[in-house]
Amino acid sequence: MRRYINHHFHEKEPETNESVIVQSFNETVPELISAVRKHNIELVSDLISKGTDFNEKEMTFKRTGLHEASALGYNDIVSMLLDKGADVNGLASGWTPLMEAAIKGHYETIIILLQNGADVTSKEPIKGRMSHHIMAIKGHSKLIEPLVTNGADLNWVDRDFHTALELAILNKKVEMIKELSRLTTPKANLTLTDAAYLAVRMNCLDCLKPIIEAVNKNDFRWPNPHILKAEKFFFSVCPQISPKSIPLSVRTGLRSYILATGGSQGQVGSSQV
Repeated sequence: MRRYINHHFHEKEPETNESVIVQSFNETVPELISAVRKHNIELVSDLISKGTDFNEKEMTFKRTGLHEASALGYNDIVSMLLDKGADVNGLASGWTPLMEAAIKGHYETIIILLQNGADVTSKEPIKGRMSHHIMAIKGHSKLIEPLVTNGADLNWVDRDFHTALELAILNKKVEMIKELSRLTTPKANLTLTDAAYLAVRMNCLDCLKPIIEAVNKNDFRWPNPHILKAEKFFFSVCPQISPKSIPLSVRTGLRSYILATGGSQGQVGSSQV
């Protein structure tokens, strides 16, 4: 059964690993990891040729050289480590190299990791989020399609019962909302409708518009029952807008309202959210 959205939960930037590379004063950082952080590819190559364990982890976050290189976007080192057999899905405090690249927005790094078998379904341990959820929060809209192509499930919810699309709405990442709405399959209109409700609750018409367009494109039945349901909800939280003064379909109705108000968001549902 589909869950209810907690509309009162307004999540900003998540608590994440964020590629922190600050070490304890008492810790000796492995030489290979130190070389990766300095982007010293010659030293990395030399250490590997001498038999250094390229999957060795530093003590604080349990990160390998591949985690560090992925987080920093050092694609030459990423490729070298993978060619030598580094674990593409190794965990560092529950984070994979793909998650490290995702949160930083390193497109080429993500492509290299995917080509070498990176698992798009791995979930970090705190919120149960996959790489595409992390991208959605950060708004890295240009990176999402390769993950979807490689099997990322846009209907998957995290432990707060949010899809990637809903996380993008909560953080008002409009370009990401457009991309996720475009990529959501025609069978997922319930996901899109839930997202439309959340966009209204968030008082974000810019967030709502691409979702409405996606539902209209995905479902050729007219009038679209999902859209009519979203429209009814829109007017219920925006009592100052008269349904009689706006055409019934959301395609024309909400779009007309957006145009008529110049995209203003200040008064829409402000007392209800």
